[in-house]
Amino acid sequence: LPLMFSHQAARELTPCERMISPELLREVRRSRGMVGVTFASNYLGEDLAALIRHAEVFSRDAGPEAVALGSDYNGFITRIEGAADSTGYALVLRGLAEARIPADKSAEAFVRFWRRTQAYGKAAPVPRN
Repeated sequence: LPLMFSHQAARELTPCERMISPELLREVRRSRGMVGVTFASNYLGEDLAALIRHAEVFSRDAGPEAVALGSDYNGFITRIEGAADSTGYALVLRGLAEARIPADKSAEAFVRFWRRTQAYGKAAPVPRN
């Protein structure tokens, strides 16, 4: 079953139990899942460079096609400098593209991920009590 983590930071850069570990990132790769990099400055650092560093760890361990954006624009977080609202998306996507992380294709990747997940659900027998 594909794994998905929606709003994460790399534990190796932010040593905290809540952050995703290298082992889990490798499981994301193995399962052909996805991991969304959070925009929360308290987990990443203050700026785009910090977000890119976390995305590069995700790309290295989970694969570049597994990296998605967990911006949380509808949440209550303090976002990185330059991406306080959706006008910062272009800046983030440009930075990720320069790092060779194709997050501009993450919506299409998510649709493929969702279809694989649905296929697993249809194949699995439903337990009856």
